[in-house]
Amino acid sequence: MDRARRSPRPPRPCHPARRRARAGPGGRSARHALAAPRQHRICRAAGEGRSASGLLDAAVEAAQAVARAKGVALASAPPPRAVEIRADEEMLARLLDNLVANAVRATPAGGAVEVSAWRASPRHVRLCVRDTGPGIGSTELAKLVAGLGVGRGLRICRDIAEKHGGDFWAESTPGQGSRFLVELPLSFPQSRPRVLVVSNDEKWVREVARSLREACDVRSATVAAAKLGGRRTDLVLVESRKGQSRSLAALRSAAKGAQVPVIELPSELAAARLARTLAHLTA
Repeated sequence: MDRARRSPRPPRPCHPARRRARAGPGGRSARHALAAPRQHRICRAAGEGRSASGLLDAAVEAAQAVARAKGVALASAPPPRAVEIRADEEMLARLLDNLVANAVRATPAGGAVEVSAWRASPRHVRLCVRDTGPGIGSTELAKLVAGLGVGRGLRICRDIAEKHGGDFWAESTPGQGSRFLVELPLSFPQSRPRVLVVSNDEKWVREVARSLREACDVRSATVAAAKLGGRRTDLVLVESRKGQSRSLAALRSAAKGAQVPVIELPSELAAARLARTLAHLTA
């Protein structure tokens, strides 16, 4: 597709460091194959918006040479109706590049990878990278999505989704391939309360985060990795578990110094109850 027709501004090459960061853990041949298409991407500000179809096309184009060399069919399935995402294009391109590159690596010759998008609700768009690889067991999948072991790239994907007020998760069945999904709001959140959700339970984190995302910007972390860092944080929600007080000592100390409240929530707290309990914080 002719990119010049999609934007009145001429393409400009992206910084070489960006290309290296997004090339991922593949070998030299993969990096060289992916570098050329990236030079023609148009870098846009978050407020300008970008069509979901354009993002899918760019991700497919960037990985197509590697997929063909491996014998993997790589294609995009754009949404039935036009969907525009107001977000940081650089970050979303990195997210999709990472997921597509991982899917191509995991898929054997003769397999297929599809990148798709659709409206999940009137306010949200969902992006999906599906492969026909060997699949991943539930225990290993949870570790990968949490960013443990070799899942650092997926942790970056999750961070990017959360920075946009979205969600990231994966579904897989051994022998039947995998799906990696990203759900994003159609408009980029600007000035909303920022909440850090801390737990080692991926399911609990997703339940709590989904109950807050309509009104808050949510990011998450495991107990061991939880920290305020340089980001503005308005509230910390921690799953209440025995034996983790020492692990959270540094976080509590930093939160106290920054005057950020820390609230412990029981594991069985349902999303609906949480939304009612914390409604006054997001009013």
